Amino acid sequence: MFVGSWICFELVLKDLTKKDYALNAGDLSVEYQAARYGLDKLEKDNLDLFYYIRNALVHYNGAYYAGKSIDVSYQGHRFVSAGHEGERIFIPSLNVAYAMHLDLEAYTYKAWGNYMKYVGRKT
Repeated sequence: MFVGSWICFELVLKDLTKKDYALNAGDLSVEYQAARYGLDKLEKDNLDLFYYIRNALVHYNGAYYAGKSIDVSYQGHRFVSAGHEGERIFIPSLNVAYAMHLDLEAYTYKAWGNYMKYVGRKT
């Protein structure tokens, strides 16, 4: 569920700003920090965590990894990678996992709407 939610978020943002990005070699990242999406600091911090977890699930068998460090609290649970590399990331409950899904959905709609307003101002 979580990876599927991230994929929807990523594909919408990439499609908004990088038409035909699949044709551009090496253009793999999703860039959600830009002001045009209207996301606040907490939302961006959550997205940093979600992106880290997504990479952990897809590339590192659900474990904290050494390539990037994370130290973020979400829904009262602290996610810390330093000193825990190779250990499984523990999401404390289905409610927290579902909250992540709902936040990704909300961030997708917010980014979409704000980007459309941003584009409208430019034309």
